[in-house]
Amino acid sequence: MFKSFFNYEAAPITNAKDFATHLSAPTKYLKDALITYQKDTQVSSIFKNFKEYLYEELSFEDFSDAFAQTLTYSLFLAKLNHPFEKIDLNNVRSSIPKNFAVIREMADFLKKLDAIKEIQWLLNEILSLINHVDMDSIIKDLNDDKDPYLHFYETFLSAYDPKLREKKGVYYTPDSVVKFIINALDSLLKTHFKDAPLGLKSALDNENIKLLDFATGTGTFLLEAFRKALETRKTSDGGTSTKEDKYQNLLKQFYGFEYLIAPYAIAHLNLSQAFKEEFKKPLKEDDALKIILTNTLIQPSEIAAYRGLQPIFETELKSAQEIKKDENILIITGNPPYSGASSNEGLFEWEVKATYGIEPKFQTIEIEKNVKLTDKIKTLLKNLQTQKESGGKDALKELKNLHSKYKLQNEKNPKWLLDDYVKFMRFAQNKIESLGHGLFGFISNNAFLDNPTFRGLRRSLLECYDELYILNLHGNARKKEKTPQGAKDENVFDIMQGVSINLFVKKAQITKPKIRYYDVYGQRAEKYAFLAQHDINSIEWLELTPREPFYLLLPLETSLLDEYEQGFSVQEMFQIGSTGICSQRDHVVFHKTKESLLKLLKDFSTLEPSELRRIYKIKKDGRDWRLEYAIRDVRANADNLEKYIVLCQYHPFDYRYTYYTGKSKSFIAYPRGEVFKHMLPPQQTLKHPIKRAKMPR
Repeated sequence: MFKSFFNYEAAPITNAKDFATHLSAPTKYLKDALITYQKDTQVSSIFKNFKEYLYEELSFEDFSDAFAQTLTYSLFLAKLNHPFEKIDLNNVRSSIPKNFAVIREMADFLKKLDAIKEIQWLLNEILSLINHVDMDSIIKDLNDDKDPYLHFYETFLSAYDPKLREKKGVYYTPDSVVKFIINALDSLLKTHFKDAPLGLKSALDNENIKLLDFATGTGTFLLEAFRKALETRKTSDGGTSTKEDKYQNLLKQFYGFEYLIAPYAIAHLNLSQAFKEEFKKPLKEDDALKIILTNTLIQPSEIAAYRGLQPIFETELKSAQEIKKDENILIITGNPPYSGASSNEGLFEWEVKATYGIEPKFQTIEIEKNVKLTDKIKTLLKNLQTQKESGGKDALKELKNLHSKYKLQNEKNPKWLLDDYVKFMRFAQNKIESLGHGLFGFISNNAFLDNPTFRGLRRSLLECYDELYILNLHGNARKKEKTPQGAKDENVFDIMQGVSINLFVKKAQITKPKIRYYDVYGQRAEKYAFLAQHDINSIEWLELTPREPFYLLLPLETSLLDEYEQGFSVQEMFQIGSTGICSQRDHVVFHKTKESLLKLLKDFSTLEPSELRRIYKIKKDGRDWRLEYAIRDVRANADNLEKYIVLCQYHPFDYRYTYYTGKSKSFIAYPRGEVFKHMLPPQQTLKHPIKRAKMPR
């Protein structure tokens, strides 16, 4: 009986959901093991390459997380391509197709990690699991799903780390949204570009029709573009077109950029299997997908100086540079990330400031004879690229001076202009302007449509594009948006921000811009149904005529606007114009009792940061509030803490205690001294001076 017990082997896993769930546990342990051994020579060397190539802010935790996932998927990919062979560390590389170059190279790291005993057993566990599946049943199960590997990844993620999906914004774009955008681009291509009478299908014969998904993720937009281009067409004699045999042309002309390693791997898997199972055109050994591991917002000149990279990263770098710098891209699409606290702070930040951050009334003025401000800025931005490579700084200095002189005026919170999705919009505009014509279709945060901070962006869009189609899907949970009938309005994603589908056309011949707009309210399912049942030609668009100074891309009741504008601004009534105090950590900064605050301050004076995070539930630091800054601010006055404790008006009729030194990016992120002093009770005054800030009047 004991012999039977110990010889018993569990039945093979036969469905994709169970397989994804089982894979998640050892992958999570692998991530933890990598963190434990981050000082190991092999591990630290791999991390250094990723950090230098992808982005400097890459933390070791994020690296180990993505790397562990990618290693697991490389083993899965090997098994998928050789379902009847036992996969081990000796044959995993050769079992991965050559056209998965980066993933194939990453598989080489497995042997290096195998030398670490505590990691060795985890790799064996994953291999054992992968070799103990019924791949025929798994593949059959996956093929019953239209986007099998995408949903496999989602199942894996939800078991691996449910919070990771929210943290990284890993929300796949709904099918109806992707289809609507790709179908619209296909239609606009037929309408506006005579060399593309068949839309995306024309790319089979026309090498100038090039498409880029600038935030590829798991490849949903690219996959739908391939589907559209490879649709079977009936010929006049009742047969089917044979042009689809030229699918290799599409592989050379449809590009994708992705900087997160795990989605990058899934995108390759997703598309390669679609060619094999759905299109019945298995990729040959030399048929490489043009999905590049790169950060879209890193300019070529910012990485050009890097040396000592792994050969595979040098290859990816070269491909990324060629596409970003030299390739003429006709169509750009995708779902860019939304992140107000953007970590992409390189040259592209100045690109956005110097274009979208200029007051609209200044954008077309002449600053030199026959030289508009916008043209001067374009020249400086080009020079900036060249000087970055040579080490010069003149262009950046002049750019900063121009921005300082002509930037958005009286702007309270310009940081929203540096949201990642805005930078992606600028990237697309650059590429399309350099070609002279093109299409841009994407879904994004819809704040840019009417937020005053984006007035320079809107003016720039109107200067660049000849036709703008805006399908406002609303769904802003922060604003608690309702339908016109007063019912609940839901988002198409599980996010707080409202979104819109945006389709922009730049023609070779400049014409007066036409702006078409439509609102879609309702429940999520209703919005999906609307997108599935309509296309760009069947929607009854409303024509907009944006007006200065804000150039709003929303419909407005304008009959009384002239009379309204004759009045004076509220800003003219007040001596101070600013946002109020902003703590960025209310639960740490504001207290109902003085005793509670004093206890926290004493803890900040004595305890280790890790203890403070645990006791006070302080999560990851932000850009302008960091635990180390707060500790430094408190410890500077450790002998006299009570002197800096004040009672302030937290909300109307709600007074709280806080520690206030008046220093920015300290215990309080933005103290706003000029405003804050008015929040104090009448009998209380600050016991220390506040620097007088320059405020717009």
